[in-house]
Amino acid sequence: MLEMPAKGHSTVPKFDDEPTNLESYFTKLEYQFNRCRIMSTYNYKVQAMRYHDAALHHIWHGTEAYENDEKTWEDFKDEIYKLYPGSGSEQCINLSDILAFIDANTQAPYPNKKELSAYYSRLLSDTTMMICGNRMTPRKQSIIYLCRLPDLLQHQPHVALA
Repeated sequence: MLEMPAKGHSTVPKFDDEPTNLESYFTKLEYQFNRCRIMSTYNYKVQAMRYHDAALHHIWHGTEAYENDEKTWEDFKDEIYKLYPGSGSEQCINLSDILAFIDANTQAPYPNKKELSAYYSRLLSDTTMMICGNRMTPRKQSIIYLCRLPDLLQHQPHVALA
C-alpha cells in the first residue's frame, strides 16, 4: 500500500489560503487518496489537514464536519468552501472581470512563452468557469480568447510564433 507524500515533498497537495486554489487542492488530495487507496471519510479529513500550518489546521479542525463522524467528506469540503468566499465552482468571475483582465494586460509585453502561456491559461480558466456556470457560450469564449492575438502577432511575432 502506498503512503501519502511526506510534508515538503514535491508531490504534496498545497493550499496557499487563496480561495481560487481550494478546489484544486481538494482535487489533488483526492488523486492522492485514490493512489494510496485511502477509503475512509475520517482518513480523508485527517489527510486534508496534514500539510497545513498550525493556524489553518486549527481553523479546519474546528469545523463541525471535521468533528462529527457522521459528516461525509463532501460535507467537510462544503464547510471548508464556506470559509473561503469565491472558492469552488461558485467563484464570482464575470465578464467585466475578464474584460478588465484583458484591458490591464493589453499593453503588457510578453517576452517569453511562459508569460504568454500564463496569460492565456488564466483567460481560459476564467472563461471556462463561466461556461460551466452557463454564463458564457463557447463561441463567446473563442472570441475573447482571440481578441488579443492580432496585437501579439503584430508587435511580438517572435513570441507568438516561437
